[in-house]
Amino acid sequence: MNSLTALKLNAMSNTAPFLAIRFAQRFGISNPSPRYVEAISRSFHTGKFIYDDGGEEIVFGTNECGDLGAMVACILLDPEARSVVLDNDPTHGSLKEPLLKITGLLRSLGMQLLPTVPWVEFGFNFGVLIGQMAYEIPSVFSFFLPEYQPAGTVTRSSLVAPEAQVLTGPRIIDSFNGIFSLI
Repeated sequence: MNSLTALKLNAMSNTAPFLAIRFAQRFGISNPSPRYVEAISRSFHTGKFIYDDGGEEIVFGTNECGDLGAMVACILLDPEARSVVLDNDPTHGSLKEPLLKITGLLRSLGMQLLPTVPWVEFGFNFGVLIGQMAYEIPSVFSFFLPEYQPAGTVTRSSLVAPEAQVLTGPRIIDSFNGIFSLI
């Protein structure tokens, strides 16, 4: 095997775990287990994910290396993503980013837009208060560094919490004040 082929194989072997961790984080698990990352990586490499719904197997993917559909199916249907037992594990899941908290609140309250105003107007400094605003991402790579560790228990536990990067004491208080004023 020549050095160029070896370099390509090494790059491909790094790509799948890199994407697996990033995708799992964006789908709500900040600290995916090694088994989960391996399963996602395998579905990316093989281009296939087989889901057993309790009686019949459903196959996702094209059987081609790099199939994102198979990878996303694995992320969403793997037991680690769906198990209610893991809801009791304090290291499982992720923080909800501030803008999604506000959106979730508005949806849960059954907010309806007026026909004359088809959007939500938050005000001049809303993005500054909560730490993010729609369509104002500071970089093409999102608001959050995937390896971000806030000081305290998360860092001492060798875990990550990317969404905590925009949280500060004043922003948390401002978000709660805003939420209470909406209610």
